[in-house]
Amino acid sequence: MSLRRKAPKTGQPNMPRMPRMPTFAAMSTSPRRPVGRRADPTVLNLLHEAIGERAQIKAMYIDEDGRTDEHTFFPIELGVKGRVPRVWAYQTAGGSGVGWRCFFVGWLSNVTSQPAAWTVPDELPDSARCLGQNQARAR
Repeated sequence: MSLRRKAPKTGQPNMPRMPRMPTFAAMSTSPRRPVGRRADPTVLNLLHEAIGERAQIKAMYIDEDGRTDEHTFFPIELGVKGRVPRVWAYQTAGGSGVGWRCFFVGWLSNVTSQPAAWTVPDELPDSARCLGQNQARAR
């Protein structure tokens, strides 16, 4: 966006033009995701403890299509991006298979922690796309 200035009319100050506000349609979120789900503090605490203990998490999660699936994962980092709590994790079973995943904490339910053999690869990819401000990290 450029802040080009028009020549002032007589008696008007030379001010930059203000950008237009987006319409409500442009501001709306994807209809596939529920809006306004807050992260349960109990779930946040459980994830934080699981990171420290290298414990495995089993939880229900709303996937990209709005379906609820069970996921099993090792949480690696807990953080916030865009004021939304997220967990960067290595998934060992569940909806989208094995691999690195970013979960929105507010969309996790029926969360349980269980001891399990640590099956996370040694090479940890950067979690910057998932998290902004890191709170806790396993290792």
